[in-house]
Amino acid sequence: MIETTYIRLVKAAELLKTDPDTLLLAAAEGRIRLYWLLNRVVLAERLDSDESNDPSPVEPIHRYFMYVPLGDNEAAELLRSEKATGAATFLTEANDPDGCWIAPAFELIEGGKLTEEDVSVTRQMVFVRRSDVDDILNKGVSPSPGIIKSLSSPPDQSHRSMKLSIMLQAAIRFWANADRNDRGTHPDNATVAEWLTKHGFSQTLADKAATIIRPEWAPSGRKPEE
Repeated sequence: MIETTYIRLVKAAELLKTDPDTLLLAAAEGRIRLYWLLNRVVLAERLDSDESNDPSPVEPIHRYFMYVPLGDNEAAELLRSEKATGAATFLTEANDPDGCWIAPAFELIEGGKLTEEDVSVTRQMVFVRRSDVDDILNKGVSPSPGIIKSLSSPPDQSHRSMKLSIMLQAAIRFWANADRNDRGTHPDNATVAEWLTKHGFSQTLADKAATIIRPEWAPSGRKPEE
């Protein structure tokens, strides 16, 4: 028999001898945590602090996220309609061993935002951790309301301009996989600047930005002949 980490909402309801509506209501009341299937690469930041109002984010990086927490308001929305819009802000739990990962407001992936389809959640896309189901079964009692905390509001990023966000993405796109010992993997500033102009930068600003995001270890100037 194969046991998976996550099981679909309808299967979890069956194991708990209840129905999907009851589990959605329990999630809305903070009794259990549900998850939805994102299955996308997201530009994410890790909060070193568990307190969302005092974050110490690391530089955003592209990471793959499969199951992300479903908010209590999103669970409630699925009680009212066939679809809900996943916030896709908190991509992991605050107590995740690898840190709490959030998606910045711009949520860029490979040159574009997450689409409406990406964050459209149906009941078929909702899952429960098998360990949570087993824990409820072992205890034999219904979880109390409010034991699962609501997903906090994301850190205020109003101080960060869209152009800064795009520059961060450019730094990741062009330099994250560059080998400092292999100049053949280093993009020239003109290539970076061209990409920035396609994302709203003037030519002058793009040229300056390409220089700013170029790592100190990457020499400028013409690459040596083969």
